[in-house]
Amino acid sequence: MDQKNIENFQKQLEHNSMKSYLRRLKNNDVIFDEVRFPTGFQELDKALAGGFVAGLHCIGAISSLGKTTFVLQMAENIASVGTPVILFSLEMRPEQLVTKSVSKNMYLAALERAGSQDIDIYHHAKGYSELMSERNRSVFSNQEQGIYEEAIQKSFSEMLIVSETTDGKPFCIDEIVEYINTYISVTKKKPVVFIDYLQFIRPGSLMTGTDKQIMDNIISSLVFTAKIQRIPIVAISSLNRGGYDSPVTMASFKESGFIEYSCETMLGLQLKGVGTKDFDIFMARAKNPREVELVLIKGRGIEVGAVIDYRFYGRHNFFEEVGHSKRTHSYRQNEQGIQTERKRVR
Repeated sequence: MDQKNIENFQKQLEHNSMKSYLRRLKNNDVIFDEVRFPTGFQELDKALAGGFVAGLHCIGAISSLGKTTFVLQMAENIASVGTPVILFSLEMRPEQLVTKSVSKNMYLAALERAGSQDIDIYHHAKGYSELMSERNRSVFSNQEQGIYEEAIQKSFSEMLIVSETTDGKPFCIDEIVEYINTYISVTKKKPVVFIDYLQFIRPGSLMTGTDKQIMDNIISSLVFTAKIQRIPIVAISSLNRGGYDSPVTMASFKESGFIEYSCETMLGLQLKGVGTKDFDIFMARAKNPREVELVLIKGRGIEVGAVIDYRFYGRHNFFEEVGHSKRTHSYRQNEQGIQTERKRVR
């Protein structure tokens, strides 16, 4: 190493020393910006200290509990306030997601009209399965057609992009990362990214090894992209089959070890009362609406252990937030803005 390189390296050491860092803090030369993206669910945003930060976030649930619907509603909430959203749907086609949204908005439109008009909400607000049938749509009454058209206008936002591959196959991790990077480069905007769901992502061209090693590499790629681009990436994760009648914990997540270490937050959807002595999973699933809990399992600076209650209207693909059912420990919310926390260290 020549003398010039030695001198440059010494300067770098001095710049990166703890003493230099503390001096910059003292002189107010270091500013920490932590942008938070609200989910649109008020109680959840309080528990998350304002919303999602940059990094990977995982939401887990057993099958048929509405996790796609929950994430879709969250994506719509975020897009409705002007924040760009990219949804990678690896399980459902875009037209199916659109129909879920229309079904939800038909229910809300009928509910709003019920106070002033002779509306039978169950009859006039069509469900997802009915809307997927062209034959059913062709015989709408005038009232139903009006509610349907209103729901279409309210469904989705120009800020929400549902991305699908051209060959019909699920995305591979390389395609997802390239899409995100290209979107940011072209639009100059930072999106919130949703992936439905993690275990459906195909490995990259150079990824080899066991299924666990491949999934670890996929998670690493998502974490790296989220950190470099400073955006939240929210991925749905399936759970181990053994946890269907037990509360959701870190161990419930497939590939839980690496997810636990890599995620900024881990959230779990579960049926209300799961794990209690008299819990009956079949009776819980038969309720309409279903009573569902969202548990905050892990996170930095959030209300870990919080449980938030929801009612899930399966026919109309709608989650209604009820509120906190309990807190496992005390929590103080930062009263600064939900959107951005800007802190100077003195």
